[in-house]
Amino acid sequence: MGVQKTKLDTCEVVSFGLTKEQHDIAVELVEYHPFWAEHTLEEVDPEMANVWIADAFSEGNDEYAHFLQKAIADGVDLYTLKDGLQSLGEVAIYFN
Repeated sequence: MGVQKTKLDTCEVVSFGLTKEQHDIAVELVEYHPFWAEHTLEEVDPEMANVWIADAFSEGNDEYAHFLQKAIADGVDLYTLKDGLQSLGEVAIYFN
């Protein structure tokens, strides 16, 4: 469950920590904005992302830390895919 990417007409959806099914749900939320009662994309505060980066490095999860660092450095929209209150993983949206 590392990095997954899907190119759309207007953007590329890049996720980390999601199953294939969860990644597909995130892509549908970005592409079609459907109402999914149980799934939402919640915007990530860049300051919180920096805390996650430090935690990831200290826990030896360098791939996750680098994913977050790249999203912040590139200035893209960063979200957490949630199922109700449970955080599933992060989603970065790179607009064309």
